[in-house]
Amino acid sequence: MFDDEEERRREIAVMRAADQEDRLKQAYNELKYTAPDKAADMREQDMLRMQMQMAYRTGDHDTANKLAERLKPDEQKEAEAARRPDN
Repeated sequence: MFDDEEERRREIAVMRAADQEDRLKQAYNELKYTAPDKAADMREQDMLRMQMQMAYRTGDHDTANKLAERLKPDEQKEAEAARRPDN
């Protein structure tokens, strides 16, 4: 007996796997060829996150807070600056 629903589920799974592979290839190509600075920036962010975690663990909250501020997205920094009253 032929099961149409099972066959369709397999087709969908194959299509999803192909789509996922395409997205992975696109992301890889973007990092490797079109935005080499992006990969370096991501590595620097990872290093800063590790330093921030170490600072929190050792009780150096001033350094941890400075690193956390540095790691905030630019949009979030701009929004916070806009909310602050001018002195």
